[in-house]
Amino acid sequence: MTPLLLSFHFHMPLEEPIAVFGLVLIILLVAPLLFSRMKIPGIIGLIISGVLIGPFGFGVLARDSVVELFSTIGILYIMFLAGLELELNEFLKNRVRSIIFGLLTFSVPFLFGFAVAFKLLEYPPTASFIVGLMLASHTLLAYPIASKLGIHKNRVVMITVGGTILADSLVLILLAVVNGLIEGDIGIYFWIKLLLSMMAFLWILFYVFPRIGRWFFKNIESEKNSQFIFVLTMVFIAAILAEIAGFEAIIGAFMCGLALNRLIPAESPLMNRLEFVGNSIFIPFFLLSVGMMVDVQVFMSGISLLILVGLLTITAISSKWIAAYISQKSFHLNATQRNVIFGLSNARAAATIAVVLVGYNAGILSDDLLNASIAMVLVTSLVGSLVTEKAGKKLAQMQNKYNPEPEVPDDRILIPVSNPATMEYLLDFALAIRKPGGSCPVMALTVIKDTNNAREDVRQSRELLHQAIHYLTSFGVPAEAVTRIDMNVANGIVRALNERTANELIMGWNDKLSTSEFFFGTTLDRVLKNCTRMVYVLKQQQPWNTNEDIFVTVPALSHFETGFTQWVDKAIAMAKHLTARLHFVGDEQGLAAVHHRLTHEYGKFPAHYLACSLLEIPEAIEKIADSNDLLFVISARKGTLSGSDELDSLPRKLIGQFPKNNIVTVFPFQDEDTIRQSQGYPITSLPKFNSLRRLNKNWLQSKKS
Repeated sequence: MTPLLLSFHFHMPLEEPIAVFGLVLIILLVAPLLFSRMKIPGIIGLIISGVLIGPFGFGVLARDSVVELFSTIGILYIMFLAGLELELNEFLKNRVRSIIFGLLTFSVPFLFGFAVAFKLLEYPPTASFIVGLMLASHTLLAYPIASKLGIHKNRVVMITVGGTILADSLVLILLAVVNGLIEGDIGIYFWIKLLLSMMAFLWILFYVFPRIGRWFFKNIESEKNSQFIFVLTMVFIAAILAEIAGFEAIIGAFMCGLALNRLIPAESPLMNRLEFVGNSIFIPFFLLSVGMMVDVQVFMSGISLLILVGLLTITAISSKWIAAYISQKSFHLNATQRNVIFGLSNARAAATIAVVLVGYNAGILSDDLLNASIAMVLVTSLVGSLVTEKAGKKLAQMQNKYNPEPEVPDDRILIPVSNPATMEYLLDFALAIRKPGGSCPVMALTVIKDTNNAREDVRQSRELLHQAIHYLTSFGVPAEAVTRIDMNVANGIVRALNERTANELIMGWNDKLSTSEFFFGTTLDRVLKNCTRMVYVLKQQQPWNTNEDIFVTVPALSHFETGFTQWVDKAIAMAKHLTARLHFVGDEQGLAAVHHRLTHEYGKFPAHYLACSLLEIPEAIEKIADSNDLLFVISARKGTLSGSDELDSLPRKLIGQFPKNNIVTVFPFQDEDTIRQSQGYPITSLPKFNSLRRLNKNWLQSKKS
């Protein structure tokens, strides 16, 4: 041990890998905690820490290849998560506003920057053009703050994210043009190459990537670690393809997030791992590296350099604020929403530095302008983070106060588990439909038959329950293990439902019927007969995250049943979780009631509607569904208003007709009174859906496209 200690010499900057990584981990741990005590956002604390330990501070660490690598991974991670966490339906609804904001947040700073450089600083046109591009770009440095505050799915954040990609894309395309001008190869070949490479890049990202991802998740579903490595590989391949196409790697990372968005649900083990690793290591490392680029001596190098820093910084901040202000007036937003847009779009980092380095390496920009630009990166990053933190908290309060989800009681979900091979499927479904942030635990149940071997069976079941609880708690979801000993499984389930006051039950589908079940009924039959709770029966053939569309069957008179609004809400929850498109198929008046709820309770939640009779449902779905679609089959208990022999046979008919699809059969909550009056929707007030049949042709075409 002594020779090893003697060979371990400390000198500045640190070079020993263990010392370097150990110091970085200490800073990542201590800096956010320390600065939070001073009411300073942790993201700013990391940047300031980078300034202090960097080569221009105390020189503790050098900005070497290792720091560059982790820094690159960090910015790619930020952009990837921004694309991955987007609520695609909401994002598409706001795409026009994103385009408008993107054009504003590009053009206003560009024109300001060009004018200041050309008129006040008297730079030549090419240098002024690069300065304009430098100010027009920005980085979503404060996006982790928005994500932490829970506003990353708010429409103003989505508008900003969409506008960011457009603005940075324009900057980087024009930068490629400037680079071509510098090298003297601008011509028809340059433009053809740029157009073809862009088209090829987008085709690979949005056509090839989702298909590769879906195949991988279907076939390697059990290898959780392999899934994580696969996603990281796809991010870096996308970044490489972006650079080959003439863009920056950050554009590729964001596009990869969009391409894989539907395959990685927000409440999934994979998303949990991606966010944990990114937010714990790579993104904080990037923030440290941003601080390490700042030369503090710039602020002491003379009055002329300070004036240049002040001029660039004031122009950068004010121009982005003007763009946000124009957007506020155009989109009828309030001051808090404007400030969130401004905060997110103000920080400069990756794209800005790329622009500066192109101009500097070509000899167009001076050393002073390079140093002033790095100082501007620091100031705009600090301002953007502070504004986002302050305005984001206000927006989060407004969001919770004025835009609440439809008020429903906390879910109390009970899941009988008996097979380790299918247990995770049942638990994943519970996570998908569960109300976010609910305090009630998800209950995993094992029912042991009361025999001479009951004691041994209880001991064996504990390991399965332990696995279930560990799986649920890894998501921060409260969980509870329940064991029941009873003469038969159905009685044990019903007893547990009553004792634990559960309001939802999730079970697996049983394909094979034993002789006793054929004559005396299945476990499901006996459970349905003795409980009124909402029951889901799952027939899963592939991972939930590979489902593209959800087809919900709507039986006649189902909108008069007690549990109508509950199953509609759960279908929407599943669609949000999977970022899947919703299609309702069935009774015309039932579709009208569904449309009414989606319009009035969910702000016109996007969905398609196809009217047909119960017997026509399998044929209607077969024309448009493929093996990647989920069937959400609404059934009913015997003797209820919407119940019938045809409806009883529908699940097995669909399972036989769609052997590769995931199918969820839903038995809605049933009031003891069995029938209630029209769920608050008088039948005369429901919109007539006579036009639906005329729209079916267009609907089919849009689904196929």
